Amino acid sequence: MGEDAEPARFLDEIPSGSQASFRVRTASGATYELDLRAQTARRLRWDGERLEMPSDGLRHDGEVLPLLRFERCRVGEHLVLLLAGVSDDPRIMFTVRRTTPVVSILEISHR
Repeated sequence: MGEDAEPARFLDEIPSGSQASFRVRTASGATYELDLRAQTARRLRWDGERLEMPSDGLRHDGEVLPLLRFERCRVGEHLVLLLAGVSDDPRIMFTVRRTTPVVSILEISHR
């Protein structure tokens, strides 16, 4: 059985140094898929039953973006992400996104 065959599990915090993938849901209903091995992030929306493309106007929602860095990710706290590739202006190297408080962290792969 491979290491990715383990069932998904809910966590209170993303462990430091993890290379796994996570689905992080926030109080606003936004869901961030973070792949720490690939260093990517994607923002989706949870409608209560399924993930869908958000329609609230953040640039490049639904697209996989380079994740440069994130601060500690813990349930009950805001998540702060540094993302590249968000601006169409080549002079802007990254953007910072600060979420509403995290309500759940689901580890979806175990690396």
